[in-house]
Amino acid sequence: MHCGDAGVMEQEQQYLAALGEISSFKFGSETLTFFDEEGNARLVFHPKSNEITLESGTWMLESIRKGGSQRTVLPDRAVTALFRNGSVGGTGGCNSYSAAYEVSEDGRLNIEPPIQTLVYCMPEELMDQESRYFSLLADTAMFWIDGDTLTLFDTDGVATLVFRRVAE
Repeated sequence: MHCGDAGVMEQEQQYLAALGEISSFKFGSETLTFFDEEGNARLVFHPKSNEITLESGTWMLESIRKGGSQRTVLPDRAVTALFRNGSVGGTGGCNSYSAAYEVSEDGRLNIEPPIQTLVYCMPEELMDQESRYFSLLADTAMFWIDGDTLTLFDTDGVATLVFRRVAE
């Protein structure tokens, strides 16, 4: 197939050639970069200007990693995260919490261990889920936003927490 404009065809050929040389990638806070075997950045993708960011509203937890797999959160108890000006806060399902966070130049997300209220709630599974949530939040190393879905990853690149953005 020919696209009519020689520049478009040449760009496509360069793009496809670069894809064939990719050996690794890195998520940044505002980029997705693909590298060749020598570590040279071959392709760099930036979000659209209207892209959703961490601070684009309240995030509702949909699933949490437990026992090697993602599990849906307990019903009827919202677990939320609101990122604003270097602080993330919300509810863990029972207790309110707050923690400092920072996105580094290379796109890493560091969340400090949360400070939370100390209310005991029933059932026990809720307290277990909340404790796990606070622990996984503090173990976050990177994030990815795809549409209205925010996924947090640990240092091994394993998805630990998956949120859905709540309409404001």
